[in-house]
Amino acid sequence: SGQLANSVSKCVSWVGTVTYMSPERIRGESYSWDSDIWSLGLSLVEAAMGRFPYPPPGSPSSAQPLGFWDLLDYIVEEPPPRLNPETSSPELCNFLACCLQKNPKQ
Repeated sequence: SGQLANSVSKCVSWVGTVTYMSPERIRGESYSWDSDIWSLGLSLVEAAMGRFPYPPPGSPSSAQPLGFWDLLDYIVEEPPPRLNPETSSPELCNFLACCLQKNPKQ
């Protein structure tokens, strides 16, 4: 992990499951290992919810499935998914909020 943290190399490939890619990857920007943290966070939210977290339950967009391009736009433009704090521990909610920062510098 120390080698990853000190790495300044950026990636530009388009490999992976697109709907689990970080917003910067979807936008076609360069990225680093931080993007993997986003993907991990999204996978953990999905496991906790028992469903793919986009669109969030109860949102106007959840009334019908989003098309592929609309889904990618939603991932980039809308707030990241969050767990229900009434059913999830504060520690888990905080950890996932940290994983799903839209700004990879944070």
